[in-house]
Amino acid sequence: MKLKFFVCLLFLIYFFVVSYAQASPPSTQEIYSHVSTYWKKKQFNDLEKYIINLYEKNKNYVPAIVAKSFYDYVYKGNLIDAVKQLQSVNNVIVSKTEFKVFLEQEIRDILEEIQMHKRMGTTDDELAQNASPEVVRNEWGDIEIPLLKILKMSPELNIN
Repeated sequence: MKLKFFVCLLFLIYFFVVSYAQASPPSTQEIYSHVSTYWKKKQFNDLEKYIINLYEKNKNYVPAIVAKSFYDYVYKGNLIDAVKQLQSVNNVIVSKTEFKVFLEQEIRDILEEIQMHKRMGTTDDELAQNASPEVVRNEWGDIEIPLLKILKMSPELNIN
């Protein structure tokens, strides 16, 4: 009887450990490494697949939200969704860390860009049609764009 109980207990512990390990999202460093490597090597299709898959599996995980914001901004030209995602993260970060300082600056920069496009009469559809990771990558060159810097500093926490 004790042996059966012990075997069942070991099986349950193993099951929970394996389940937890599979459910854990990747670390910020792992995500940043993948995203920045794909970005630097101009492997835009691989980067797009990686971010979409990451976000689908981890919709409430801060590094995944920041990566999705990067995707919406660079690939889709969807500045409004990008800034909303960053604001959702900013709303739950209470301490004034370096991450929060950079995050708030990026939110202000994107909001200013949205206002600039409104003044110029650029529609959301026009922004979407002109969105291109190749253009953004070529313009920034080897300089790390702000959203990647924010991704690198993202705290490993879930929101909502």
